[in-house]
Amino acid sequence: MREAASLSFAELREGQSAVLERRVDAGDVEAFAKLSGDYSPLHVDEAFAKTTRFGCRVAHGMVLGSFVSTLVGMDLPGRHAVLVSVSLEFRKPVFLGDTVRVEATVARKVEVSRMIELAVTASNQRGEAVASGSAKVLVTA
Repeated sequence: MREAASLSFAELREGQSAVLERRVDAGDVEAFAKLSGDYSPLHVDEAFAKTTRFGCRVAHGMVLGSFVSTLVGMDLPGRHAVLVSVSLEFRKPVFLGDTVRVEATVARKVEVSRMIELAVTASNQRGEAVASGSAKVLVTA
């Protein structure tokens, strides 16, 4: 397990960014289903998923949401973060075996509330946008 970054509000700058790259596999989907209780057959049943327009299992959209949480809690700003909100638009499905690149960039720094607003983008290994959105983060130090 790696140690979380420890950026203070004063150290954060607009344009600063962090990236997480992760291959999504069956173990991720199964762990998320267990955690969330979302056992939709599109995610967990290969036979069912083959009958859909996608032709195979699709990762839960909120797996990407969890990657945003990871970026905030581990990298930008890290240990001094409280995630206040996340808004994501899912543009394309993420399939098992896809490698996802999630980037969060400080779009705005709000001094009075000690919050940062992040622009979030996610793409697959082919460079296709799979999600985009924003997050608000309270910085506690």
